Amino acid sequence: MEGIGDFLILGKWRFWNEDTGPLDTARAALVGGMDVRTGDNPFTADAYSPVVGAAYTQIRGRHGLNLSAMWKVTTGGNDFPVFPGESTADFGKYDVSYLYRLVPRVYSAETRGAWYAIAELNGLYETNGDHELFLSPGLMYEGRTWALEMSLQLPVQESVEHRPDTDYMVMAGVRFSF
Repeated sequence: MEGIGDFLILGKWRFWNEDTGPLDTARAALVGGMDVRTGDNPFTADAYSPVVGAAYTQIRGRHGLNLSAMWKVTTGGNDFPVFPGESTADFGKYDVSYLYRLVPRVYSAETRGAWYAIAELNGLYETNGDHELFLSPGLMYEGRTWALEMSLQLPVQESVEHRPDTDYMVMAGVRFSF
């Protein structure tokens, strides 16, 4: 077996930004990109599928709110998918998250990082009728130029007929800002 699973390349254009304080902000962005095949193997959809989306972020004091939605126009796919978005159906996802800064209580120019509690709702929809909604509690550490986050995704609602149900997922991620 050769290759790895497909990967997603995205670009973001922040078209609106309103800073109302040193940290307080509201931002909106459009997202676009491509789900790219990685080779001829069982882990690829063997396609290049365009992706579009939008995101909104608001930070007020210790509170943060994020809303996002993305849509993939599937040009390939697997007849027997294991995960959401791998089938031949078009795929959408939507997310709502609330963050609360645990420490430090007051963020200043000297602050090197902060810990956040996260509560998310993550939805997955496919045009074949499959739909899942997850509750995802988590924890995030955010430094000045990077962030580390972990969460547990628990199904709240599942209506899946074209791939296996999801019992739960453990998510981890690292982000770099540049």
